[in-house]
Amino acid sequence: MELNPNHIIYLEDSYRPLLNKFIRKNRQRIDKYISKNKNVNLQFVYFPEFKNKIAYKNVLYAHPGLKPDEANQFAEQMKTLENSEFSNHILNQAGYKGSIYPGLFRYIRFLNGKHHYKYEAIQVNKRLVWRKFFRNFILEQERPSIEVPGKSEEERRHSLLCPTTFMELLPLINRMGLVTATATTAAMATAT
Repeated sequence: MELNPNHIIYLEDSYRPLLNKFIRKNRQRIDKYISKNKNVNLQFVYFPEFKNKIAYKNVLYAHPGLKPDEANQFAEQMKTLENSEFSNHILNQAGYKGSIYPGLFRYIRFLNGKHHYKYEAIQVNKRLVWRKFFRNFILEQERPSIEVPGKSEEERRHSLLCPTTFMELLPLINRMGLVTATATTAAMATAT
């Protein structure tokens, strides 16, 4: 899976109530920091917010072979994923082998057989530094100096709602016992 280098993603190992509350309360401020970074067109991805925006229309667009009720079931089941499961999936795709911790993640590029990304921990017990951490992490982001050779700008972009992402999330959803075999088979057929 190619992640979009324009996404800054909040990841966590387990639900952190105070940190999640901070993000929700400061969402506009985070977007303001993003708008101030003129180097890169960034977007903040907060999975608890993102997953609730997934509608069956998005699933049908990505997988036109699904029936509307299967697409609706899939969209509803995506909403049951925890941020920690989503975080683990994202980090696995980037080849990260370390421990998962609350932090901000940005995929930079794949170059010379290696994934390049920035993943910085948020000091969970220091609420007074959270705003500064978010601001600094966002404003320090720059456009990758070396682009992946042979790929167009469109190919480098990768939406979290694209068919590939849904297919990669299917095993995770299946392990949780959330998707019926019919929906899985139909989704797989439309992706190939």
